[in-house]
Amino acid sequence: MEAITNLVGITVQEMKWKSLLTGTNVALDPLAAFIPADQHAIFFPSFEAMTTMIDEADANGTPVLQTFEARSEDAGSRSRYQKQICLGLNELSRLLGPQVVESVAFTGSDPFLRAGTDLAILFESKTPQLVQANVIAQQSAALTANSSVKKVSGEIEGVSFVGVISADRSVSSYMAAVSNVVFVTNSRKQLENLLRTALGKTAALSSQDEYVYFRQKYVRGEKDETAFLVLSDATIRRWCGPQWRITDSRRTRAAAVLADLQAAHLDEVVGVKVVGTVLHSDYFVPELGEVKLTAAGVASSTYGTLGFMTPISEIAPATVTQDEAAAYGRWRDNYERNWRQYFDPIAIRFSISKSKLDAELTVMPLITGSRYNGFFGITSGVQIAAAAGDPHTNALARLAFAINTQSKTIQDAGNFVGNMAPGLKANFLAWLGQSITLYADDDDFWNDLNAATNADLFLEHSYSCLPVALHCEVKSSLGVVAFLASLHAKENSGRGFAHLIQPM
Repeated sequence: MEAITNLVGITVQEMKWKSLLTGTNVALDPLAAFIPADQHAIFFPSFEAMTTMIDEADANGTPVLQTFEARSEDAGSRSRYQKQICLGLNELSRLLGPQVVESVAFTGSDPFLRAGTDLAILFESKTPQLVQANVIAQQSAALTANSSVKKVSGEIEGVSFVGVISADRSVSSYMAAVSNVVFVTNSRKQLENLLRTALGKTAALSSQDEYVYFRQKYVRGEKDETAFLVLSDATIRRWCGPQWRITDSRRTRAAAVLADLQAAHLDEVVGVKVVGTVLHSDYFVPELGEVKLTAAGVASSTYGTLGFMTPISEIAPATVTQDEAAAYGRWRDNYERNWRQYFDPIAIRFSISKSKLDAELTVMPLITGSRYNGFFGITSGVQIAAAAGDPHTNALARLAFAINTQSKTIQDAGNFVGNMAPGLKANFLAWLGQSITLYADDDDFWNDLNAATNADLFLEHSYSCLPVALHCEVKSSLGVVAFLASLHAKENSGRGFAHLIQPM
């Protein structure tokens, strides 16, 4: 065994964000001062904005959760966490929330929503006592409804907290308040992290230059913002560190062991016939602890249950095996070969209205070995004009790209297409302007496709009716005429697609 403190984490240097700051006053999210610098955060400028995002998630999937885990909606993550922390979004809370809550933030120390994470919700309020009263009422309701739920209370860093918790943590709700901010979380450890940050004992997200830069780019207070998500340098660096990577690996292996044992003892679990029986597995997982049959299924004293695995922040292994140390070293070395120069924090702004859902993403800088590298040369040195790409109200989706016709990729593509007309010497795509746009319009076609019993067959017979268009900015009308003439010539020699292309 080897001490985990001996393992070297990510050594890639931080980007020099200060040089990108304008020096002017930047409006920061008030709750950013209460969130640890090494945790992800999603900020909502109002209670209404939060409910808008949640309603969008109910109607069309879960965009924020999918940012972290693509299958989060399949596991019912949102409803499970609402029940766990006693914060159901009922009609009363929808009525009272806008009156007492000024802004909201979600945070946690890792993105593993399906397995189990230490989720926390922060409420900024001019009347925090009313927010606390509402949370206590929901905690009391959980206490009354389930005899296995028990009250908890105490102090952390001199701040009082109250809560309710069940042994299987299907209910796990802790609440505390500092100043005008109310904290609700499913983890005592997370509550400790938040309170230490609130009291200035650990660095806050608001102190991070990359966060300030992102808030400089995405100005707080703009009316179209529904939510703003930030992954700081410290957050990603911690996710890539030995404790998180190795503990996550152990927790995944523990889940496999628990699933195997639960399948083997399913009759007892369903019938609750042998609760408390100690089980044993032939598969080794470090620090698995005691494994028992419980009313919630098979449970590990260290890793919890399949319904809610113990958050990684609450598991702090002191030692690792030689195999674990070697595996982490290989992963880290491969990771650092991709990020040779700087790390890349992330920010996303969500804007939701009745007619559209927008998400603007900034990853800065991108990984050196990224699959996006091919786009760099194509898009560098040019800009998309505000009115480019035929913007119109009935578009369901619109994707615009900046195009640098002098880039090697475009030059090569032009030469390749030019082979269809050897008589033309010029680059065949030299007529392109600085952008191309692909959009799909609202149309009954989509309803017919959704209703089709065989979508592939429907598309095969109806592809020509697709309400999809490619819009290319043109800088040379003569050039595009030559391009279309060549396509028509190709059409005459065999079936092509020039009949689908029309000049604007």
